[in-house]
Amino acid sequence: MYAVFYVCSDKKVGPLAALLCFLCWVGASFLAEGLGFSKSWKLVLAAQLFCWTGQFIGHGIFEKRAIALSDNFAQALLMGPYFALLELLQSAFGYEPYPGCHANVRLLGNKFV
Repeated sequence: MYAVFYVCSDKKVGPLAALLCFLCWVGASFLAEGLGFSKSWKLVLAAQLFCWTGQFIGHGIFEKRAIALSDNFAQALLMGPYFALLELLQSAFGYEPYPGCHANVRLLGNKFV
């Protein structure tokens, strides 16, 4: 579902996001097979707790605002990873889905700080 949404969202970056989803699925499958169910779910739970704690601390301390999870749960889980990928591509290669996208995101972000 993530992959289909990402491909429909952007014809250039969507396939890359879909590929990353696929690679995560393959990696998780190998992890689950190698560790077994009892160890792998504990590792995944620990990683989730660590990462979500980092999200709350990072947004609270550095951005001084709540994470998007508090606004729209589904949008935060679906668009959060995609937004992070777009930010990475913008900083590394200057990619923008449309001209002025990065400037608009920065301007919008400053209104909420």
